[in-house]
Amino acid sequence: MLLKVIISRLLQVVILLIGISFLVFSSMHLAPGDPAEMVAGVTATAQDIQQVRDNLGLDASFIVQYGCYLSNAAQCDLPNPPFDCPFYIRCPIAQNICSEQKPRREAYHETHYVACHFKDASKLEVI
Repeated sequence: MLLKVIISRLLQVVILLIGISFLVFSSMHLAPGDPAEMVAGVTATAQDIQQVRDNLGLDASFIVQYGCYLSNAAQCDLPNPPFDCPFYIRCPIAQNICSEQKPRREAYHETHYVACHFKDASKLEVI
């Protein structure tokens, strides 16, 4: 009897974790905009955006992407940021520059701004 309860609870936990992972993963596809454009940055060309899509596997179908996500999660190998990710917390060069200077901000929407960080220090503008 106790073994049945334990197995039942473990099965519920597995189903719950799969459900949560599906919601988290699908939120990327439900969000407005192209994830590749967000990762590539505001100065990315069409070729850069396509390269990000290829690197992240965004050209594959939703089911294939979710299967890869689950497979990686089962192996405790969750996605790492892309190699040349422009985000401050992921780019050591921008981290060093931004500790000394403030990055420029670009209007994303009339009430939202995006701080732009670049891998190449010469591309960083300070306002």
